Amino acid sequence: MLRTVTSQSTRSARKALLLNPVANITKRQFSQVDYHVYKGNQEHFDRLNKLKEHRAYNRSKNFKWYLLTFVLGAAISYNYSVHEIVDKLFTAKLPQTEAEKLMYLNKLESQLQSLPIVQSLSADPRYKSFRSYELLNQISTVPTVSQDTIHQTLTAPGGVAIAPLYFINKEGKEAVTVVHLGKKLSGYPFLVHGGMLGLVVDEVVKNNCASSYEVDPSGIHTVSLETNYKFPTLADNFVVIKSKYVDSTVNHDEKLVSGSIETPTGRTLVKSKAILQILPGTLSTREVAAPVAEPAANETKRGWFWF
Repeated sequence: MLRTVTSQSTRSARKALLLNPVANITKRQFSQVDYHVYKGNQEHFDRLNKLKEHRAYNRSKNFKWYLLTFVLGAAISYNYSVHEIVDKLFTAKLPQTEAEKLMYLNKLESQLQSLPIVQSLSADPRYKSFRSYELLNQISTVPTVSQDTIHQTLTAPGGVAIAPLYFINKEGKEAVTVVHLGKKLSGYPFLVHGGMLGLVVDEVVKNNCASSYEVDPSGIHTVSLETNYKFPTLADNFVVIKSKYVDSTVNHDEKLVSGSIETPTGRTLVKSKAILQILPGTLSTREVAAPVAEPAANETKRGWFWF
């Protein structure tokens, strides 16, 4: 067994090393093993000192870049929100001129016609298709000078820029509507406002009920609408709104219609269920389309003193 004898000088050297780690201690004051430990500690302290000096130099060197970045970030955040910055960098710019607007509308129309669900339903003989803004004509209940609010505000680029495409299957009493919801309809950044989604579903299910019973949509009243939001709806995208008349009568004139909003690939975004009432005296679509007979110009008005 190797036996190590620690002399008085070695003990005093260790004590001096503890009091002052960088003391100038000679090899004679140590055993061979202790000396190598001391040399290792001294090299370690040297590396630490060099590292501290290097970090201090980098801090002083990079301080101006930190200050410049802070000032630049403060200036940008004072003038622009995060939503505006991301909108300018990552989303398509809305058209400003008439030529740009025409290109924008043509691009949306091309994207609409190339959707697989549009091509599939267009080839299905059970469905009849048409294009009309009338599906969303009563989308605003706020009193205005003109009730055709959808035609004045939401049809601009960034809203519902192109007319919705409507497919109806009268035999199955179901309908599919494909509509583009622009980025101006967002509530939270890049997400379509939940109230707008509820209004769109409400109008589509009412039109489906009107088509199923062949009555004027203006004569249908929404008694209740239950809406469940399953997944956020991204703005500036096409959505597919499906509605189906449920063969169930709640009351005498109240009908149950289910609806949903999906992505073109089939992901469910919103599910809803509506109870609709056909108001008494509502005209059929044939009566609405029929011309109103006008009285003859030479007809004599009859009143109290005329017989």
